[in-house]
Parts: sequence; structure tokens; C-alpha cells
Amino acid sequence: MARAMTAAIEQYEVKTSASVGWPAIGFALVVLFAALYSFSHRPMPPMAASTVKPDGLLVSGLGRVGGRLVAVGEQGNILIADKAEGPWRSARVDHPRGSMLTQVLATGERSAIAVGHDGWILRSDDAGQSWKEAAFDAEQGSVLLGAAGPYDGRLFAYGGFGELQVSDDGGDSWRRVSLSAGEAAAESPAAAQADPDAFPFGDEGGGGAASSGEDRHVYGVARADDGALVLVGERGLLMRSTDKGESWKALPAIYTGSFFGVLAVNDNALLAYGMRGQVFRSDDGGTRWRKLAVPTSGAISAATLAADGSVLLVGDANTVLKSSDGGATFARVSPDGRKSLAAIVALDDGRWITGGEAGVVLHLKPGAQP
Repeated sequence: MARAMTAAIEQYEVKTSASVGWPAIGFALVVLFAALYSFSHRPMPPMAASTVKPDGLLVSGLGRVGGRLVAVGEQGNILIADKAEGPWRSARVDHPRGSMLTQVLATGERSAIAVGHDGWILRSDDAGQSWKEAAFDAEQGSVLLGAAGPYDGRLFAYGGFGELQVSDDGGDSWRRVSLSAGEAAAESPAAAQADPDAFPFGDEGGGGAASSGEDRHVYGVARADDGALVLVGERGLLMRSTDKGESWKALPAIYTGSFFGVLAVNDNALLAYGMRGQVFRSDDGGTRWRKLAVPTSGAISAATLAADGSVLLVGDANTVLKSSDGGATFARVSPDGRKSLAAIVALDDGRWITGGEAGVVLHLKPGAQP
């Protein structure tokens, strides 16, 4: 009897095993094929270009390269946009460093350079879409505050403690130029006979003593129509070069505060601007200067020349000043604000874009409806 029961159980187990074995095997095969498919190579689906909000970035430099807008700023960020209204997206940088970028400069139809802290210099040949490193020196820690040119094929990068570099190959390589200039009352006797109105009064007054660039920050370089280069900077630094920047002569001081930039206007005229709303104009390529009255007492940080010949200055408290007479007189064209502006680009349609503590901001023409 026991044997019969055992045989019956074994026969039942065989039948049961046969009935459930193939479904289990089939399920395992399905899982296997699913796993293989999951890890198999397949083309990536198209993805939308990533965009960024430009109002969350401290922007210190703006430029236009081949019709494309470029903004640079904190932590080595470079943003680009193909329209003034955006969208803005991040450019590609071959060696991200995280160092502050201070200015971007168009050097050709599709070429540009960007400069910043730690001696960082970047180049782009595709209108700002991608950038390659030309120089970086974290050990020396030189701070580049701006760039200028190309003037007769030469680019300039300048910054802290008399730093001045030149490039004759479009920004691929750079060499330093000394600003240990000779005293320049000899540059032009007429320079020492400036109009008394050329000098500010009070604690910022001064005049007569020539400045030296060895230990002062350089904030701007521009070229006058006659080919002379003018350099401005900290504590009234004012210098001039007539040999394409190989040597520099200090001009008699016209102001003891800091100049934050210099702009070539027209007909050999230059504007130098800086602290406390100080703006000076030269009509002879930089040898003689006179002070202008402008409607602000805040620092003026940047300037640009629009396509229609108007001049725009920007600075503290959301200040935008505009001149329609070649920089002879200025009027304020922006509302008061708490945040400072550090850069400006004039658009062909009369609008402008500013960069600063509020990021990138598009401004309408005065009187235009939003």
C-alpha cells in the first residue's frame, strides 16, 4: 500500500513539474530579452537646448560677436543669445576654471576674447559658441580687468598693479609691456596748460603731477583717431603711447580719483570716466582735457558708442546716461535703482542691454511702450 502511494505521489510531481516548467522558462526568457534591450545601444532622442536665466548671474562684461550677444561674469560663466530677447544659454569652455571673467571683446566678425582673474584669457572663433584657453596663471594671480583692440592688429589685456599685455596673433599668445614710463610733462608742453575747468575741486582736485602706471590698476585703453593710445586707471592714472603701446608716457594729472574707463568718440575726441560721476573730454587725442557736467554723482563703470553716434554711460544706481551730441552733454535715460551696472551693449534699433548686479537686462528706448 505504501509503495502504491509513493508511486502515485512521484507520478503527480512529474506531471506537476511538466505543467509548470515551460511557463517559468518562458518568463525567464522574457526577462532576459528585456534586460538585453534595456542595455543595448540606441540613438539618443533629440533634446532641447538648455537655457539659463541671465538675471541670476553677476555680469561684468557684454559684447556682440557676429550678431550674437555674449555675457561674461562670476565663476567663469559665459552666456550667449542670438536675439536681444533671449533665450540665453551657456557657451562651451574647454577648461572651466571658475575664475571671474571681467570683459569680453569682439576681435573680428566671428572671433572674440574674454579675460578675467588669474590671468585667464579665452578665445572663440565661432561667435562665442565655444571657447579655448589661451592663458591661465593661478600662481601669479594677475587680475585682468579688461581688453581693447584690435588696434593695427594688436590686442591689449590690462588689469591690476600696472598689468598690461599685448598680442599680435589674435590672442593666441601674449607678452607683458612695462608701464614704468618717464615723466611726461615732456610728452606735450600744452598738456600742462589745461583749462582750469579741466580740474575737479575739493578732495579730488589736483593737477600738474604726472602719474605712473607701475603700481596702479589699469582700467581702460582706447585709441584716438590720430593713432595715439590712451590708458587710464587708478588714482588718476593717465598715460599716452604713440608707438602702438610699446612705450608709455604719463600725462599731467587732471584728477586724483580713479578712472574706470576711456572711450574713443569721434573726430579725435576721447572720454575718460570714473568715480563720483567724473567725466572728462579731450578733443586732441588725449593731451588736453576738460571736465564735463553730468547728471549723476555715482561711479561710472562702462561706456559704449552706438551705431547712430550716440554715447551711453552706465554706473551705480541703475544709471544710464545718453549723449546725442558726440559726448558733449549727457542726460539720464534710466530710472533710479539700487543695483549697479557694469557693462552695456547698444543695439541697432536704439535699445540697449546692460549687465551688472541684476544680470542681463534689456532696456527699451526712452518713451517706448513695453
